[in-house]
Amino acid sequence: MQSHGTVEPLSPGTSLSCYAIREVLGKGGFGITYLALDTRLKSLVAVKEYFPSEFALRAPDRSVRPKSSHDQEMFDWGKSRFLMEAQLLAQIKHPNIVRVLALFEDNNTAYIVMDFEKGQSLADYLDLHTQPDQAFLDAIVPPLLDGLDFLHTTGFIHRDIKPENLYIRDDSTPVLLDFGSARNAMGKKTKALTTLLTPGYSPLEQYYSTSDDQGPWTDIYAFGGVLYRVVSGRNPPESALRSSSALSGRPDPLAPAVATGKGRYRIEFLEAIDKALMVLEKDRPQSVREWYAMLFPGADILKAQPAWRPDTPHYVEKSPAALDSASTTDIGDTARLNLLWRHTLSGEEQDETPGFRKILILSADELNSRNDRDALSGIAPSSVTVLASGKEGLSFLCNTQIDLVLCDASLQDMSGMQFLKQHHVWSKLLPVVMISADTRRNAVLDAIGLGASGYVVRPYASVGFNQHLQQIWRIVRFYGIEEHRLAVARDLLVKGEWDEALDTFGLVASIVEDSRDYLETAFKDLLQDQYGRATTSFRKAARIQILFAGAYKGLADTWAGKGDKKRSKEWGLKAAEAMARFNRMEKTRRMFIDVLKQQRHIPNPFNTLGVRLRHGGDYRGAIRAYQEALAIAPEDPHIHYNLARVYASNLDHDAALEQLKKALELDAEFYPAAQLYSLITGVAWKRKGPPLRTVAKSTSAAALSLIDE
Repeated sequence: MQSHGTVEPLSPGTSLSCYAIREVLGKGGFGITYLALDTRLKSLVAVKEYFPSEFALRAPDRSVRPKSSHDQEMFDWGKSRFLMEAQLLAQIKHPNIVRVLALFEDNNTAYIVMDFEKGQSLADYLDLHTQPDQAFLDAIVPPLLDGLDFLHTTGFIHRDIKPENLYIRDDSTPVLLDFGSARNAMGKKTKALTTLLTPGYSPLEQYYSTSDDQGPWTDIYAFGGVLYRVVSGRNPPESALRSSSALSGRPDPLAPAVATGKGRYRIEFLEAIDKALMVLEKDRPQSVREWYAMLFPGADILKAQPAWRPDTPHYVEKSPAALDSASTTDIGDTARLNLLWRHTLSGEEQDETPGFRKILILSADELNSRNDRDALSGIAPSSVTVLASGKEGLSFLCNTQIDLVLCDASLQDMSGMQFLKQHHVWSKLLPVVMISADTRRNAVLDAIGLGASGYVVRPYASVGFNQHLQQIWRIVRFYGIEEHRLAVARDLLVKGEWDEALDTFGLVASIVEDSRDYLETAFKDLLQDQYGRATTSFRKAARIQILFAGAYKGLADTWAGKGDKKRSKEWGLKAAEAMARFNRMEKTRRMFIDVLKQQRHIPNPFNTLGVRLRHGGDYRGAIRAYQEALAIAPEDPHIHYNLARVYASNLDHDAALEQLKKALELDAEFYPAAQLYSLITGVAWKRKGPPLRTVAKSTSAAALSLIDE
């Protein structure tokens, strides 16, 4: 059974029990928080709705339903946990923890009613007050830690501490918000529902581990990340990236707080932040009280004591419902599928008719929509729906299964770009092809940046149009095959068939590991204005990384089921690294498109990309960008110098010196390269000609502007 619905929040004016919805305050992976009016007491409250968007939709009658029969048990299990934890949290009363007022069920889901706190989040505060002083931190940190310690001693960990969830009331007192992600620390098992990650603030154990590995130290890492954001002015790098750097012998991308905040904050305060942000949980303070003593040596110890200690709740973890028979059928000969997969990725497969059965055409121009429909005659879809309104299109997509969207640049109520922005929220997997007469380069780049699967310029030839649809179809079809394999493997995992699950997860991992790096291919295509190929390559790169993460996570869970904690952790780390790589890939994609848009006439955009990546702490990405830049301009000394800077930052001095020598061989008067050479070796660069000090003045301003400094 497949449910149809939307992910829309409840509309203003909707009544829930005695509460009238006013507006949406925030959305998360598992819930939506509303501002509402208590119609009996005439007071404002915050109402959090259980809405796990990963596997639930809102039906036309406003009820929240699982997306499919496969999701039913997970949905029910999550709701029972939501209710149980709300009941326990309602008994926690602390002035710096948001108060739970009521709990009720309606619309096939559950709602938590909390105090509505007037003020602003720490994230908003920091947007207006860059790097507040020590006095500000001395005022807000102790009360928040007092509340956090109170929470821990009652058996809970928060798991989602970040600047957005720390609130400063209008009277300047702080409060800890958003307990929809809190989990009882006494539980012995976890599921996908309990995994909530905020890059930069989630410690490594949240990426892979069960609740046994999480505890007060998990929240301490996140709180340390918040304080790091305050004292440094930037978010800490992802813990998975930090772990990967440590494993490969590279320096930690996190600049220590003692360095970034030196002279502006107490040294012991900064040292305590660095201690909280240790990658391994065993190296962090194990309790809030221990950490508090580091932050505020000699100060009165936290005084919070719980008014009660709940008994360990008794509940039975249910496994997700088994996949129906259609999803566990044999997927065919493995060798043949693997060969087809490789042919698809390499583009070697023979032309075939795309299998898009249900297609939506969006256009306010009747002639355009008719031409687009005629162009689909070779595909012979089972249904083609034509709509002129973008809002109608979004609503239609929420309630109807569609395989492909063709979007005109102009709709009745919005532009095609605006639709693409909103569609990106609804579904990142459904392919959307933008069709427009706008040939401006930046218009095409904007569409690609928003996630379009293709950009077709009117008037177009049907042959080229169908070839592009063939490329999109190959990705969709074969990604579906591997997603099917993952579903089969997850079913084996649920049944406890460990060896079969390992084989199936391992098969997916081995296939995707056999792929090329499509991100760099896409960048080269963009540089050559080959936009169709670029969109295809971007989509391949993104989906392969998602398959990586899914297969690795499955292997981690299977080894955990077999009782091999060491191997489970190893594969969990790989899964975390795959997701971190996906996030970096998406960030780099947007960055490169921005470079191409804003600096059209720069001779080598890969060099500019490398500079931006290095400044952002992504050394591996910067190295690859500079290598691509050198492929375009191998005799540019500035690129060799920039690459040397990254190697030097990564403590790879041999590689740095090799690049510096090349830079100085190409330009003997390149003073910055000679200076860095001397800094690394302790020996001045020997060259013919006048002293470098006098020659440095002759270095052009244009050249210096390219130097990564």
